[in-house]
Amino acid sequence: MLSGLRSGSMGTDMAKKNGRPSDLDLQAYVDGELDAERRAEIKSALRRDRALRDIVHRYEVQKRAVHRIFDGALGEPLPEPLAKLIKGKPRKN
Repeated sequence: MLSGLRSGSMGTDMAKKNGRPSDLDLQAYVDGELDAERRAEIKSALRRDRALRDIVHRYEVQKRAVHRIFDGALGEPLPEPLAKLIKGKPRKN
């Protein structure tokens, strides 16, 4: 997962160059993966910038759509060939 990357300095460094949060930071904001200080910085930027609010809104809509589509599959059992592959057992042909 990207959480280590997203909460690290890559997005923040990019944001400092142009004064706006990076897309990576905005996605991490929507996913709740930022530390409190960076989250507060982005909240402040969102209050000032309608375009950023629109981007965050689109990310939130996308996140809800992905959950609607895939959350049900999380409770389904893995197909046997995939389960064996994950466990490292060779597949018989």
